[in-house]
Amino acid sequence: MPHKLGNVHFLVICIANFFLFMSMYLLLSVLPWGMVGRLNVPIFQSGCYPLFVVAGMLLISPFHGHLVDAFRRRTVCFVGFVFVVLTTFGYMLVKEITIFYLLAFVQGVAFGMAAESGITLAIDIVQSSLRSRGNLKFQGFGVSGILVGIIAGVAVYKQLGMNFLMFASIASGVIGAIFVLGANVPFRAPIENSILSIDRFFLLRGWLPALNICLTAFAIGLLIPLAFTYWDSFINIGLLPQIYLLSGLLGGIVLSWLILRLFLNEKYKNYSVFLGLALLLLAFYLLNIRLYPVFIAFLMGCSLSIIIPRFLMMLISLSSHCERCTANTTTLLAWQIGLLVGVSVAYILNLSTVIYIGYSVVLFVLLIYMVATNHYFMKRKIR
Repeated sequence: MPHKLGNVHFLVICIANFFLFMSMYLLLSVLPWGMVGRLNVPIFQSGCYPLFVVAGMLLISPFHGHLVDAFRRRTVCFVGFVFVVLTTFGYMLVKEITIFYLLAFVQGVAFGMAAESGITLAIDIVQSSLRSRGNLKFQGFGVSGILVGIIAGVAVYKQLGMNFLMFASIASGVIGAIFVLGANVPFRAPIENSILSIDRFFLLRGWLPALNICLTAFAIGLLIPLAFTYWDSFINIGLLPQIYLLSGLLGGIVLSWLILRLFLNEKYKNYSVFLGLALLLLAFYLLNIRLYPVFIAFLMGCSLSIIIPRFLMMLISLSSHCERCTANTTTLLAWQIGLLVGVSVAYILNLSTVIYIGYSVVLFVLLIYMVATNHYFMKRKIR
């Protein structure tokens, strides 16, 4: 088994994770708008589809531990990719809102299988002493897939149309599946285990940080559909939106890397959460005064890249040695539930209400982090 964090097989799984999230998020800020005309439904109905993705993820997660124990982990991951691709193809043919919701639910199941088994593969490939760093790197590829997918999805839809966007999402999923097949994963014989296992997908000791993650992701999810809303305003002033917004996101990510280096000392790590939430509050303020969309993208990228590593490491520190995969799965579920529910709410409500809710949620997260979460973590952390 390779023992370097940068070994090619770990990198292959990370790239597969990037394409998985890109495949899903290419559609997220656009698909509801595309289905308005195709299904002849209002936006608040088609905008509910992320809720069915969440329901699918929650259904499969308790069975994930059994699946990766009873079958080859790479096979479980590959099958998840295949069904993500097939359900996306199904979106091209759907004619009724009920079938659309059913496809979204099945896609949520498939996405949960692929994402959670991908975590297992990534952890198994790297040496035990390097797994904390590996967790951060693996999740970083997923976050990058989310951000690139959001901007690229709107760009493709605006310039080439819905069908081409579907093919782009399918291609992304197929590429990710190919990378999964290309990874050399250490063999582990199938073992007997209970079919339903709650403690294999949710770290009960980490419930409070997970709540913080879910609420923070919800606030960020409220911003995602705005990439579609602001797109034409860039074109009207002669700018290329995909370059402009991607530059903002990537600039924020680069700055976050520099900032995180300042918070390597344990006693300063809490400030990274405060800073990330403060940047998110500033993003909602700029949104309220209708200024600087690129700066909103910059703040979103920076905030995400600062907050996610800190909360992930909190959950890992609350887990025992054999629970690190559970800590990662808990982080994944909390982020995806928050993001997807936030996106759905943004489609249902008007902009001023979205801004008010975003402000309130971020302030609430900041309050409970200062009052309860950090104290809870310091008292119960294992490592």
